[in-house]
Amino acid sequence: MSSRLASAGMVARNASGVYHERVMMGTMLQEEEKRLRRLRLLVDLNQAVLMQANLTLREAFEIMRSTKNAALALFPDKGHVFDLIYAPRFKRIIRERFVILGGLSEK
Repeated sequence: MSSRLASAGMVARNASGVYHERVMMGTMLQEEEKRLRRLRLLVDLNQAVLMQANLTLREAFEIMRSTKNAALALFPDKGHVFDLIYAPRFKRIIRERFVILGGLSEK
């Protein structure tokens, strides 16, 4: 009978450990989602500034650079993801806003 109780105690401890692990994973996912929402807001706001504010070309590139630095602060070692997803959007906005006359010939 005592072996049954000991076995039941092990199952309870294992179940408790699994529950604790799931709670920790859920908390980690919530934190990551929170950081992702913060990044989206930051990118959206900075893209709006690029589209609407009276900026110099240097200031526009500084906004793009500072946005990438903020993204890296939220998600270290994910600079390549920023370069794949967000940098082309920023560059497109900058290219559209700062047309260099005579830079492209129209046919």
